[in-house]
Amino acid sequence: MNSKKFFLLPVIMAAVLIIASIPHVDARAITHDELEDLVLVRGDGEQFVISTIHYAYGNNRYISLRDMAYALSGTDKCFDVSIVSDQTDIVTGRDYEPVGGENTEFDTDEYSTEGLKINPICIDERDCMYYSFAGKNSEGNRDLYISITDLAMALDLNLRMDTESNRIVLGDGGFTVDIDDYVSQGLYDEVSSAIVGDAMTGEIFASFNPDVSVSCASTTKLMTYLCIMDAVSDGEISLSDSVDISANAAALSQTSDGVVRMKEGRSAKLNDLLYALLLPSSNEAALALAEHLDGTEEAFVERMNNKVQELFLSDATYFYNCHGLPEYSDTVAASKIQNHISARDMFILASHILNKYPEIRDITSTQKYKLDVFDTEIRNTNPLLYNLPGTVGLKTGTTKASGASLVAAYDITGESGTKTVVAIEYGAEDAAARNTVTEILMRYGIQCDQASAYTSEEDPFPYTADALIRRLILIKSRQK
Repeated sequence: MNSKKFFLLPVIMAAVLIIASIPHVDARAITHDELEDLVLVRGDGEQFVISTIHYAYGNNRYISLRDMAYALSGTDKCFDVSIVSDQTDIVTGRDYEPVGGENTEFDTDEYSTEGLKINPICIDERDCMYYSFAGKNSEGNRDLYISITDLAMALDLNLRMDTESNRIVLGDGGFTVDIDDYVSQGLYDEVSSAIVGDAMTGEIFASFNPDVSVSCASTTKLMTYLCIMDAVSDGEISLSDSVDISANAAALSQTSDGVVRMKEGRSAKLNDLLYALLLPSSNEAALALAEHLDGTEEAFVERMNNKVQELFLSDATYFYNCHGLPEYSDTVAASKIQNHISARDMFILASHILNKYPEIRDITSTQKYKLDVFDTEIRNTNPLLYNLPGTVGLKTGTTKASGASLVAAYDITGESGTKTVVAIEYGAEDAAARNTVTEILMRYGIQCDQASAYTSEEDPFPYTADALIRRLILIKSRQK
């Protein structure tokens, strides 16, 4: 035998043994779509196989609606689910009729999934906006996968992961938020800053990096709205004004950042432009409104920054434009500049608007609105408006630098009147994380407000600058 071959043989055999010892990596793991069968343990001890999929990251579990419907049949949390083509309908309080494949392990060789998106989901005849993705087994039966947390909130389920046994546990009662538990599990790792509190009293229930200056993207448009409404209140302009569309606004509408296509020389009612501003986040509507009030965007931005001073907001808040889009500085080494705000400043701003101009709720609680002058129908981008009945606003925002953000408001009407919870999140990695984190914060705020003995003074939340700063000083002293 050739001595070189004889020498190489043990090396080759060792290499084979090493390769054989490496755990098999499924193709789905490479694409970050890992299938996993878990066991659901009901409160009565019954156990069921539940299909879950880790989407993009480990433990970012999305759960089978069909398996959950099967497992909850016969309980007070039962629901029926129908998945036909791209439409999913859920009816709570009704047992599920199996179609085949439920309560069984994955058919891993044949199972296929589609991308994460907002699939049409209707719960008790209410359209929802939860991110999910569809799957199909070898028999062609479709299923829909939704995050465990979103499902728990949507159907009021007390679900938790038992990490020791790697099982899903269904407890008694409905969905509740233990904020300390959620934070310890990394809730705030999803965002750069957050805050939730009562807009009527100013009480803060929870916060994370509330005073850090962050890019605010299209949540800028709440300041734009305030400036416009203050001008209406002062008689400078009117909601019935006809606003001319300038060359600048028309040009912006034709770019990739355009939302509502506009033509130079056309005109629109100011009130209609407010709907365009706040529902689909029309950048060109913001520019048209700014130019209508002050002639130029530069003059309007000066008004915005003056308003920052009037409201005694912090140095964390400043504006370069009226819409929140990033723009390049006019320097040799040009760099992107963006509007900034802190979560606490936005809480003050949103509370101020809700109390001074409660009619904003009429706009931001609208799901769809027809803009006849532009021959288009616009849709509200706020997911909580669809997922959490009682939500009345307010504004989404997204840029690459700011991440996905949301300023949300929820009205609680009781015997003592109406309270409004404001939940704010900045800097989520994507819209799916933004939607889930903000809904968790909002539901926590609702729990706190319903249990709080903290009451507002006889006067409503102040909407003059002097009264506002006095209220903020009072709130700060109470919370020490």
